[in-house]
Amino acid sequence: MVYLCAAMITLLMLFGACSTPPQKVTITAVPNSTTAAIVVTASPTGTAIATLPLKPDPPVPNNTPVADVAAQSPTPTPKTTSKQDVLAALIGDVYANVTEVDARGSAGAYAFSVTVRSPDTGCTQYADWWEVLSEEGELLYRRVLAHSHTEEQPFTRSGGPVEIEASQEVVVRAHMSTSGYGGEAMKGSLANGFDIVKLGPDFAPDGADHGPLPDSCAF
Repeated sequence: MVYLCAAMITLLMLFGACSTPPQKVTITAVPNSTTAAIVVTASPTGTAIATLPLKPDPPVPNNTPVADVAAQSPTPTPKTTSKQDVLAALIGDVYANVTEVDARGSAGAYAFSVTVRSPDTGCTQYADWWEVLSEEGELLYRRVLAHSHTEEQPFTRSGGPVEIEASQEVVVRAHMSTSGYGGEAMKGSLANGFDIVKLGPDFAPDGADHGPLPDSCAF
């Protein structure tokens, strides 16, 4: 509006000295546009002397309340919680977790050193073995543990030989005498190393049905 008034005054001053002064000043808007023009008519014939474009109106600020913006945001997908996670949250970790794997030797006869963290309390609850499986879940080797490790956590035990090639991908997991499988495992190869992996409940679930199995617990 300030710009419009200034433009009108400028034009009137500009043509004020004419022998035939302008008889009228009209403002017209250009259809379907954000601009308008000041048209100065100099005589009854309606001849336009000059036009001056107007600046477009500034954008209207978005005053949408924050609450409304939040309401329009997509609802996040809820995280699925497994039975193992619920048990761990209620009474602590009840599974045996493999935290490190080291293997040395030669092709077809590698010795594995496996580190396990488990909530051992004695022979009534302890990690009773760790094992090496193929990617498909076939048992390749099992190291039975003869006693609990209440005073040594995490603990490392070695076993072998494991008949695999250096490039063969395998899974190393541990078993708890009370809760079975369900803890963190490690997957990888001797050539590329091992990384922690969370196995699904459908991965070789019947492992405890096959030997060798522990026949006693020393302490």
